[in-house]
Amino acid sequence: MSRDEWLDREFQLWHYEVSHSSLLVRSVSTGEAGSRVDVLFTGVDEVRLPAVMHGLEISTSELPRAVDPLSLSPSPVGPGAVTFHMRGHGWSGLVVALGLNVDERIADYADPAKWSFACLGVR
Repeated sequence: MSRDEWLDREFQLWHYEVSHSSLLVRSVSTGEAGSRVDVLFTGVDEVRLPAVMHGLEISTSELPRAVDPLSLSPSPVGPGAVTFHMRGHGWSGLVVALGLNVDERIADYADPAKWSFACLGVR
């Protein structure tokens, strides 16, 4: 997933909800970028991202079900997990998760996210 307009935007780790294993990465609207971009990862098992990301490109690869050689039990990721490879200007990282949702719309900094984090008061 690559959008040319995302290459010049700044994204931030915005919110992680432990109880739902959800990670929200956000680029707020600015004078140059009139829209706000929210990227929500669900069923998150692993995160390797900087706190601030300049530019954003996302590609995917299926993550085979790993086996711990000592216990011969499946990893906590489970079947269906995807590795989301992410990169931008001067950085690269990844998120291992079950899903990815994107919401790009005209919204102010304080407007609530499309997805509810109301129990924590996150906007």
